[in-house]
Amino acid sequence: MKIQVRVIRTWSEFLELRPEWETIFEELEEQNPFLSWDWIESWVEIYGHRYKPVILVVVDSPRVIGIAAFYFDEKARHGLTKTPAIRWVGDQFVSSEFLDILAPVYQKYTVWWNVLNWFLENRELNWNLLVLDDMIQSRFSVQIVEQISKKLSLGYHRAVKNVLPVLYFPPEWDKWKHSHPHPDFISMMRNRTKRLRKKFRVEIRKIGSQDELKSDIEIFFELHQKNWNYKGLPGSFVTPEKREFYRRITRRFLDRNWLEMRLMRIDGAPATVEVGFALNQVYYSLQSGYDPRFRRFSAGSILFYEFFQELLGDGIKRVEFLRGDETYKFRWGAHRRYSVTQWVGNRSLYGIAYPFYKRQKNRIKHAALAVFS
Repeated sequence: MKIQVRVIRTWSEFLELRPEWETIFEELEEQNPFLSWDWIESWVEIYGHRYKPVILVVVDSPRVIGIAAFYFDEKARHGLTKTPAIRWVGDQFVSSEFLDILAPVYQKYTVWWNVLNWFLENRELNWNLLVLDDMIQSRFSVQIVEQISKKLSLGYHRAVKNVLPVLYFPPEWDKWKHSHPHPDFISMMRNRTKRLRKKFRVEIRKIGSQDELKSDIEIFFELHQKNWNYKGLPGSFVTPEKREFYRRITRRFLDRNWLEMRLMRIDGAPATVEVGFALNQVYYSLQSGYDPRFRRFSAGSILFYEFFQELLGDGIKRVEFLRGDETYKFRWGAHRRYSVTQWVGNRSLYGIAYPFYKRQKNRIKHAALAVFS
């Protein structure tokens, strides 16, 4: 039987997809929290009312082989212009990473082929661009989208978006210390930790219950804002929507035993909080918060130092620091990796011209850097 694409156009209907979503999620070559049902559902609950869903369910009867979760943004901004665009569910407001279609690796080409052809053949949305943000540069889907776009004569451009530092652990803490690219840094952290614990009463607590989470997530918001306001910046949690998203996703991930949240107190006062998720031997370091009063004691780094020892003991093999090339990530031994944005344009003038414009702009930028570097 011919492969079919079923379209879901309401959020309530989308929320009925959970069983199929969970089944395919278990088949992914690498499951990550940003493609989990809990993350996507929480985004839909908080932000979905702003947009029209375009959820494509690819069926090789009787089995669902892939799901592509998009929404329609009628006034998406691209540089100085606005144009109707199709975007990933979950790609705005909440720092999602590793976004992709939901399909096992052996079905990805088939699913992408049917998804892109569906968008070409169904023009009632009047879209100009498919904007695929926050995809890992090395992932199979990135190459597939480029190949199919060229086959279908679509506008196409890809550009690096963010640095995504990643740290690989050996099996044991002692081996990691001895193989670390910055051994002096590890020695310094060990000494700072000893001094802090000698001078103050230091408590590091893992949040393990919903009651603890209910109070400690509010401490996290407060510390995060304090740190960013100290730097003269607004911080990530100025909107009530984003705070509510984090309340929901931490509750849900705690129920799955994915939440890894640590609160450090110094002489009873909240000093720093680390919020992340652990799934399939990978730790995702999502957000942190610090009280600026404790900066001179390197409280955040000391929390990491002790926490990393726990992670190694729990069998974690990789730490994803997520977006941003802050210096501290590389002091721990992280390597650079990149996320990309892909723009796929339809066959309209704008759909062809905008990716071409982005491509030429990128070439000019790199040529200028080569000349003046």
